[in-house]
Amino acid sequence: MKRQIRNSVFETNSSSTHSVVILNDEEYKKYKNGEIFISLYGDIRTKEEIDEEVEEEKKAAMEEWENSKPTDYPRSYYDTVEEYCESLCANTDFDEDEMIIEEAEREINGELVHAISLNSD
Repeated sequence: MKRQIRNSVFETNSSSTHSVVILNDEEYKKYKNGEIFISLYGDIRTKEEIDEEVEEEKKAAMEEWENSKPTDYPRSYYDTVEEYCESLCANTDFDEDEMIIEEAEREINGELVHAISLNSD
């Protein structure tokens, strides 16, 4: 089993995706103002970073599509390159409509911290 450690992220070992992200008050305000986004996996990105990742993923997916035969994956599974690209894109990991989000806050050593729990449906 591969173990991955991310800064400020706690993940459970359950069948659903579940992350808890701890933010200081400044980071939390950026999150609430839409300046930063949190993925279902606990990754924190700006809109620009997400857009850049999506473009890189689309470029790689289009290249894979072009180099595949009709009987190879992804052509055997997806009808169009657009459908394939959409399935891979990072922005889907940041879609809050697909998450159950719970928030809590607490003051620790005089600093307000926020815990955000993200679950898949």
